[in-house]
Amino acid sequence: MKNKNKIRAILILALLLLTPVASAQYTTSLFKNGNKIIMVYKIGNEVKWRLVLGGGGCIDDMHGEGQPIMALPISTADGQVGRVVQEVFWNGLLGDSSLGAAAQRYNVNLAGREGGLFTPTIRVQWSRGAKWVRVWSVPQDQWKPSNEAYFDGKQGMMTEYRMKNDGSLKITTHAYFDQWKKNGSIPDTVALNHLQAWTPFSIHDSTFDSVATELNYNGSPKNGKFWNNFNTPFGHGSVTRNTGYATMFKNNNRSRNAISMVYGNKKPDDADTLYILNIASRSGDHPIVGPMIAINPGLYVSHMDPPTYIKRTKYLVYSEKGLTSAHRNKLVSLVNEIEKPIVSRNPGGAWPINVLKGQLNQNGSRTSNLGELIK
Repeated sequence: MKNKNKIRAILILALLLLTPVASAQYTTSLFKNGNKIIMVYKIGNEVKWRLVLGGGGCIDDMHGEGQPIMALPISTADGQVGRVVQEVFWNGLLGDSSLGAAAQRYNVNLAGREGGLFTPTIRVQWSRGAKWVRVWSVPQDQWKPSNEAYFDGKQGMMTEYRMKNDGSLKITTHAYFDQWKKNGSIPDTVALNHLQAWTPFSIHDSTFDSVATELNYNGSPKNGKFWNNFNTPFGHGSVTRNTGYATMFKNNNRSRNAISMVYGNKKPDDADTLYILNIASRSGDHPIVGPMIAINPGLYVSHMDPPTYIKRTKYLVYSEKGLTSAHRNKLVSLVNEIEKPIVSRNPGGAWPINVLKGQLNQNGSRTSNLGELIK
């Protein structure tokens, strides 16, 4: 009888260990603080994750459990437009060899340009009840101001954020690319365009030092799929050969404060487009971000003749309990949910394309205080 009870106890313990821990449920709130738009995730009365929207519709501040987790606090004008979560459009083949080594490519960022000049924002819409925000903007400034003499081009953007009670933030971007010029004329074709989701995370004693591109069933990073101490390889190949997510964490404290970027593992139907994951690390030489690891899934669109419309979805997912089986399961679920990116040449005039095209000739407001633009 004693042996039976002992066996039963062992079986119950094994069952408990194998049962995934339930995902935490958050209370979400969307509000203005002054003229800043703030998104907050709480458990009880405790703030676990806090995000602030900035110029052009970027995320210019992010804290987890009171610590800056996106990158170090903004200390320069460049940081307000470069040390942020944003879409970046660049093209090396459209570059000009007569420019300096750091400025030989067409490069337009969602937030703005070097020196702290913000992208014009046309308007902001939100629903505090449904917890979503839409930011309509027109990125148009070359990151290097000296490039303005060589390149000209605008893109209509709409960035939508949707908060969820499971600790995830859904980010959908819509981009309409109009004609661009090099040295005053329109190129015959523009090859190897790169639309990159620039997502820099701070490397700091209190935040992160590691990134994983795959987690085991129990939430632990899979051997050969995680790196720390800035040993990250730059390229990871097509998303179809990856899990569709990447996770930042502290290697010696895996039970606290993890955050993941979920970008999906489906390539667009467009035969001339690749979807590539890049992960970059810097040990301190980055002039704006400082020590960081950046998760940068990017669409490479060859033979891109304007007008072209691009839509894609990604998620940021926070876990105050760090690397758990529940967090891993949530990531896998979101990967399956994300639709393949859309790349459409010569698109029609349906919403939101008609709005994006129409706003190209509007001036907008060059500000990071998006709360004052809510309509």
